[in-house]
Amino acid sequence: MKHIKLYEEYSDDEIRDLVGDLQTVGLSRVPLDIDYGPYRGMGEKEKEEERNIVDNWSFEIPGGKDVRVKSGSIKVSPGKITRVVLNMTNGDVLELEMDNKIFRTESFSVNGEFPETLQTSSWVADDPELTLDALTRYEHYLINKYKIGQKPPTFFQRLKKKLGLDESYSDDEIRDLMGDLRGVGHHKVDFDVQFKDYQETEGDEKGVAESWTSTVDPRVFLVRVEGEIGEETVNLDLVFSNGDKANLDVYYMTGPHDYGYSKDHSILTLNGRKHIIPIEKYMDYLEYGSVVRSALEIYDEIKKKL
Repeated sequence: MKHIKLYEEYSDDEIRDLVGDLQTVGLSRVPLDIDYGPYRGMGEKEKEEERNIVDNWSFEIPGGKDVRVKSGSIKVSPGKITRVVLNMTNGDVLELEMDNKIFRTESFSVNGEFPETLQTSSWVADDPELTLDALTRYEHYLINKYKIGQKPPTFFQRLKKKLGLDESYSDDEIRDLMGDLRGVGHHKVDFDVQFKDYQETEGDEKGVAESWTSTVDPRVFLVRVEGEIGEETVNLDLVFSNGDKANLDVYYMTGPHDYGYSKDHSILTLNGRKHIIPIEKYMDYLEYGSVVRSALEIYDEIKKKL
């Protein structure tokens, strides 16, 4: 019902009636071939429940595109093994097999592959409809594939990936490696930042500061960073190798509040001149979780315009 504007007070029964009315005037349903075979106790009521699930299920992936069910089937073999096949609008094919003798999902696959974490899943509801079981597992497959809602990797995790280092390297070993690199040409930053209720560690933020060079002028690097990073406030002073001095001042109130009248603000003052950054834009800079990196990206953006 995504494309039809409905009021919240519509009841589930009223929506079902509306769906029925729409079907009578030509709205096509998802083709779902259901054959319960020798399995008793399953009839038209159960078929309608399965069809309602596939008709109304959708999942938005990055890019604003919706994945939906294109067609499917539910078949029960003489040995009472249920096989569910769902063809998705993005080309994925889901297959789920269940042993009806013990009411347990035996296997689940996407495009012929069997993700281990999706075989036995505590987050699937007890005794769900067959299509709901498959689609719930598929939702978790998509969440993992597109990393939806996952915490961004830390600086050291990104550095290990970039350098092609084994995951067994600890953060301390990476810091030692960075120290060795500084000895052959890298620089050390004077880092004096206090952390208050902030999720990133000092090592992560310091690592960002020491590895950074400007995208506008690669000869420019950080010399000093000092100040405070808190859950709702940021106040950082930065000194660059080209003589530039900057201050990042941010207040972002956590939790529900009136953004139009709150004290939310983000300001980067560069060499005495203030540059106002909309708080929504500042949050975009925080995509990878580092406050220091957000300050440096804002600095580069301002330098490009000067």
